[in-house]
Amino acid sequence: MGPAREDGNEIVVGSYTGCTDDVRGWYTKPATLYAVSAKTEHPEKAALLLDFLLNSDEISELQGIEKGIPLSRSSRAYLEQHDMLKGLHYDAFQLMSENIDSMALIHPFMEDTDMLDAFQEACNAVLYGKSSSEEKAAELYEQFDAILNG
Repeated sequence: MGPAREDGNEIVVGSYTGCTDDVRGWYTKPATLYAVSAKTEHPEKAALLLDFLLNSDEISELQGIEKGIPLSRSSRAYLEQHDMLKGLHYDAFQLMSENIDSMALIHPFMEDTDMLDAFQEACNAVLYGKSSSEEKAAELYEQFDAILNG
């Protein structure tokens, strides 16, 4: 966002248009997940550690909104009390919260490495004038079909 702002552009959160199909979940992807093995020798200590990482004032202060706006109410309350909940990320979080019922999880195919690589290669070929969008669209369709249907 730095170069865009340096060029005089204003970065804002656009309104959520909503979708009715299954390709609507770009927003509901977790940034960080924690896990504890079912075989841990110290489940109570593991639970205390997770509680500290998710809800403590100390971690809230250190992490701020670096990984996005925390889902933990206590963490958000701390950040709000210390005027740390502001900016573009927070504006987007608020908009998402208002529209959460019309959002879904991201489809796994949208994170398939082969699909992402093929898409990026196709975009670059068109952007750099090495191929037409029509040619790359047809090629990309075939590549996606091969990936999905093996």
